[in-house]
Amino acid sequence: MGEKQFLDPRWWDDPKPRDVSCNSCAHYLGFAKCIAFPKRIPRELLTVEISHDKPYPGDGGYLFTPKEVERMCAKEAVA
Repeated sequence: MGEKQFLDPRWWDDPKPRDVSCNSCAHYLGFAKCIAFPKRIPRELLTVEISHDKPYPGDGGYLFTPKEVERMCAKEAVA
């Protein structure tokens, strides 16, 4: 085994995790769940290629909303 196992190209490909927009959404609940999809966010939306800025079947009208926008709206409501 030794050093031979590190010859496989999978060790040297870019293994960085992809940042999914769900992580920065105000509706995200964690563990691949959100207000729009309380049971599980569809796999298609968990990819980097597809954004949830347009209606998606079963989302109940909730779209991607950046957490910063949600905070700004809350501050304006208090003022």
